Amino acid sequence: MGIERDIVGMVKAIQKETRLGDKRAEQFWDRTTVRYLTGATYHTFQEWLNTTQSSGYVVGGAIIDDTDGTITVEAGAGFIKSSAASAIETTYFFDWPESIIVPLVDKKVNYIYVEYNAGTPRAYSTIDRTAIRLSDQFTLGRVYKDGGTLHVINAGVQLDNHVRKNHERLVAVHWVERASGGVISEPAALQLKSTAGVFYVGANEITTVGQDTSIADTFTGLYRDGAGGWTKELAQTDVNNEKYDDGDGGLEDIPPNKYSARYVYIDFDGHLFVQYGQQADKLAVIQAEEVPAPSDFLSSFAILAARVIVKDGVSPLADIASAYDTDFVFTGVSDHNDLSNLQGGQADQYYHMTEAEHTALGVGGAPSDSQFVVLALDGDLSAERVLAAGAGIGLNDGGANGNATIAISHLGLEALADPDDDMIMFWDDSAGALKWLAVPKAGGLAIDGTDLVLDFLGLEDLTDPDEDKILFWDDSAGALKWLAISTGLHIVDTDLKTKDSEIDHDSLSNFEVDEHIDHDECCVSVYLNAAQNNLVNNAWTTVEIAEEVYDTGNDFSVITYTFTALKAGKYAAHGQASFQNVIANKRYGVRLYDGFVSRITAISGNGDDTGPIVVSVNKDIILDKGETIVLQAVSSAGVDTVDLVTGLSYTFLTMRRVA
Repeated sequence: MGIERDIVGMVKAIQKETRLGDKRAEQFWDRTTVRYLTGATYHTFQEWLNTTQSSGYVVGGAIIDDTDGTITVEAGAGFIKSSAASAIETTYFFDWPESIIVPLVDKKVNYIYVEYNAGTPRAYSTIDRTAIRLSDQFTLGRVYKDGGTLHVINAGVQLDNHVRKNHERLVAVHWVERASGGVISEPAALQLKSTAGVFYVGANEITTVGQDTSIADTFTGLYRDGAGGWTKELAQTDVNNEKYDDGDGGLEDIPPNKYSARYVYIDFDGHLFVQYGQQADKLAVIQAEEVPAPSDFLSSFAILAARVIVKDGVSPLADIASAYDTDFVFTGVSDHNDLSNLQGGQADQYYHMTEAEHTALGVGGAPSDSQFVVLALDGDLSAERVLAAGAGIGLNDGGANGNATIAISHLGLEALADPDDDMIMFWDDSAGALKWLAVPKAGGLAIDGTDLVLDFLGLEDLTDPDEDKILFWDDSAGALKWLAISTGLHIVDTDLKTKDSEIDHDSLSNFEVDEHIDHDECCVSVYLNAAQNNLVNNAWTTVEIAEEVYDTGNDFSVITYTFTALKAGKYAAHGQASFQNVIANKRYGVRLYDGFVSRITAISGNGDDTGPIVVSVNKDIILDKGETIVLQAVSSAGVDTVDLVTGLSYTFLTMRRVA
């Protein structure tokens, strides 16, 4: 009852003061206080409004195309500050009248805004958005004028129901976001572990507990039931490395030496779900697979944490890739069977001997004296054949413990007599027979052993110059000579040289350097392949990534572990460090460092978890030509015994120029 009386009394006082006029009302709000501590700088209702409320609109303000090259800004109401002197100037409720704005600047973006205007607010336009002040002006939207056509966006500072609208925007754009934890690893072959996680839906924090299926926890497997629903595999501990989801309601065998993905989700109770991939193929194809649509439950109550890849019947997992804040990393083919176009005449048959063909070579008994090669002539290896001697080819029996010989009589080949000289065999079409080719020595050609020798114009008189040389015709000497190569760009006698010094490019006219570099030539993927242990506590340490998956433009040095931009531009940068032997409740970080400042930094805590922790950064960065990037890691564990995890999926750097 006391509170109700206070509220009623305050309302009556407000009603009384406001009836006394605007001046008395202002004085009332300037002296009416909210609860405050002794010494507080601000304590009245008006000061609360000044310090917390931005300028903006609550109703009206729509930008309307008048179809004549002008626009009309609807009348509206909102809050506005009286001055641009500071962000806490006196804030007023206000209305502004409908306004027609003309002219608009053609071929430009025209920004529409409202200004306090000495107490008579109205709408204006400008082509310089940075000129719109933050206190006594606010935006309503923008208009692009293209001749007689206007393109209008109503997108100003709208204040009404702000908290709810911001929540809805966060949910619509981001749905759920990870703050820390929720990292997936493989503690034992084909088993999964997740760390405790912190996630946000809108502004709401959600925490999850860690799981470890190598100890006592389990996960639920999911695949399509063929009728629009899902089949669950409850209480699983090991990732299935033999099946994939082909969509017919059951699971299909992964073909030999093929791969398939599994998508690991964490629900908001901390449980693990593993959705089967919907393809079985080469590793590169699976790594490029789009994430399949999840079940309704997973899309509404869980977050995708990782993609793991299995190879048919093989453990451990072939690959683990985090799904947080990053695209999945694609690696080059390292398995011979993952190369494209290996097939021969039949599907899954290669230009190699299969095991069945190898076995069949020993079937059918020894060949006769007139047969010598065992072949499989079709897919039915039980119908293997031997190759018998035919026209022009015979098999001479070498006798007991002797060697059989092949006799060639086709087209009179054996009729050729010993030429008693080095000769070349050729087909004489006019005679329809094989013949010896006579080599005219006088014409500059001769046969020396198995070599065809050129001695034309003294060519063989040239001795080995013992260095790279150019062969040219010296007309004054009537002979072939070696061209001596020196520095410079003109020829004196037989020398290619400058007169006195190197040529200065700046002195040449119309001299241009083509600096074009194909985007594909600026593509680097490297990872840590050797142990890097005992990180110094609280010291940023360069990660010694020295194993290249690819480096198309020779941008990376495995000696200094440094990426150097060969061309200025925007680079998609992705770095990751995995830490082991970690200490609970500490922080670990990774950054991309250019020698002066960090371009991207990520720091993550591990809570109570002491298993491996993964920290990654992923961002587009701008680099000038010659600027460098190194991957650095830091441990704040309080000890010098934290190590980095080696391997392509754990500690790596990728750089790709995108613009």
